[in-house]
Amino acid sequence: MKILLMLALLAGNAGAKKAPQGMTRFNETCPVARLLPVLEDDYAACSKKEKTACDGFVSGLRELLPEYDCQRPFDAGPPDDYIVPAIWKAGDAALAKYVALLASLKTKKALELFASPEFRAILDGHLAETYMERSRAAQKRLKVRRP
Repeated sequence: MKILLMLALLAGNAGAKKAPQGMTRFNETCPVARLLPVLEDDYAACSKKEKTACDGFVSGLRELLPEYDCQRPFDAGPPDDYIVPAIWKAGDAALAKYVALLASLKTKKALELFASPEFRAILDGHLAETYMERSRAAQKRLKVRRP
């Protein structure tokens, strides 16, 4: 039983990065508390086909891709501290719906984000299985179109 618990805890950090040496404070610059409510509003409006909300959704999602100093409760040590992409703090269900919406959008801005390495860096588990190759293919198509 203890082994299963340890494996579950280790799997929780899958994809997380070890915090830089000397980083001892977390979630101080992480913009999730400020940006996630706006992203959720833009998601809801974009889902109803409001174009300006879709632009805001894509911009907001892009801003939540980096790690900053973001940490979920189970990313804290000991022995090591980890940081994660800000958007991961939204939770698995929210992340899945945001990724699905982005994948369905056809604007240039949305396609560029979907095709980016920064976007692929947040894909993990079933989201990686579903969207990784589609994102890489989109990146190749965008490179072919550029002069």
